[in-house]
Amino acid sequence: MKLTIMTYNIQHGVDHLKRLQDPGLTDVELIDLDRFVQAIRPFHPDILSLNEVRGASTKPGFCDETRYLAEKLDMPYHFFAQALDETGHGPYGNALLSRLPFSSIEKIMIPDPAEKRPGGHYETRCLIHAVFDADGHPLHVLSTHFGLEPDEAELAVSAALSHTDPHNASLIMGDFNLTPDSPVLAPLLTIYQDSATLLPEHTLTYPSHAPEIKIDYILGCGPLRFTEALVPKQIVSDHFPYITQIEV
Repeated sequence: MKLTIMTYNIQHGVDHLKRLQDPGLTDVELIDLDRFVQAIRPFHPDILSLNEVRGASTKPGFCDETRYLAEKLDMPYHFFAQALDETGHGPYGNALLSRLPFSSIEKIMIPDPAEKRPGGHYETRCLIHAVFDADGHPLHVLSTHFGLEPDEAELAVSAALSHTDPHNASLIMGDFNLTPDSPVLAPLLTIYQDSATLLPEHTLTYPSHAPEIKIDYILGCGPLRFTEALVPKQIVSDHFPYITQIEV
């Protein structure tokens, strides 16, 4: 079975290019979900992982971004996982959209560090664990967004590993906020293979207007194979999208 997999940090629908051109505009004035639809649609993802997604909100100018994008992209199966409730803004977290039905799907909260470094930028995070039927075999998919602080990221890696069965076809993807040489990432890379081996050397994903680092990933383990990987250089979000083809 061949599938197109895509991960994208959409910065809650903010048009990054427009922000660069007019930094005085507010987030509400900058949100343009149709630009993201136009960026995603040509790649026809079967499974789409999104980070920095707003849930349903009563605040003017905000909407249920998961539902909006799912309807526009003709992806009938969708799930929003709230990581936190931003004061004055509403639910915020990750989303998974699919053309395939979920066999099961759940939100898993990533624990916050017991003690936080003074001055650190901490934010409660979560991951989505979905299971799909891939021609009679389970395909496990984890969608997540790691914290910025190393102790947050370590807890995220531990949470991901605790929900990984390397004997089953499995993917983990999202914005990890870690570069490939990070020792925090190393435990994941002992189990998962990095689809970035199929990308041109030194492919970077952030920031989209002047790429400096690679922090977005699609990793796989078990009986699946990456056959293609692509990072389109689109300035829509502050991250580039990341697409792979898999056989499972």
